[in-house]
Amino acid sequence: MAALVAYFDESGVHDNKTAVTIAGLVGTEQNWRKLENRWTAILAKSGLAQGEAFHATALEGGRDPFHRLDVIRRGALYSQFVNIIVESSLIAIASGVLCDHFMRFSETERSKISHGKPDVPYFHCLQDFWVAAAHCADTLPEGEQIFFVSDNLDGGFRDNADASFKAYKNDTNWPNSRRLDDLVFRPKEKFPALQAADLLAYESRSHFENKFHFPHVYKKWGQRSAINSLRRTFGDRARYYDEAALQKLIDIVP
Repeated sequence: MAALVAYFDESGVHDNKTAVTIAGLVGTEQNWRKLENRWTAILAKSGLAQGEAFHATALEGGRDPFHRLDVIRRGALYSQFVNIIVESSLIAIASGVLCDHFMRFSETERSKISHGKPDVPYFHCLQDFWVAAAHCADTLPEGEQIFFVSDNLDGGFRDNADASFKAYKNDTNWPNSRRLDDLVFRPKEKFPALQAADLLAYESRSHFENKFHFPHVYKKWGQRSAINSLRRTFGDRARYYDEAALQKLIDIVP
């Protein structure tokens, strides 16, 4: 059994958003059980039926299965879920990229930072996530690994995530490749840990997107207690790439 488990999710990949983000949490099985027990207890009180899929966007927007809750009740419920993440001992990681900024570069330049996927901005975010997650094992004994779990999505994202993971796991020039155990895909509605990753990905993408493209929204939205709490949880493990940051990366990649 791997020493650590990373649950992660995407935001913006399938919605034609101006930004895409990969975000997740890393920790021990024991710490994950604590989070899942608290998460399940709150879900049960919220009225969400067993087997219904949880999505942060649905909760915040009042869509099914949360359409019966008014804005005050939804806000209170949302804050409870955020607090579960903040109060856990899990390590939060995020990586985001502005899609239009990414596409300003040439195909050759985009390929350099996306492992040959010049039309897939989030491929770079996946790479960021593997590297940051692997560093969570830096203090562990040699041989200890990290097991990765993502939502059971069909189509392009699943295929790209799998291809990116295998490329990094098999990269003998990267010392931390030995820390990567395996990547599996599971249904979000059955795994509270993936629901927490969903909320984290949504919050980090919205923060990044609003900051650069919707400053009038960001000024108000940035005061939310949820994102302020999560910012402290991320620390320096949240990386966001606009044109300037992408250029710096392109300049240093061989």
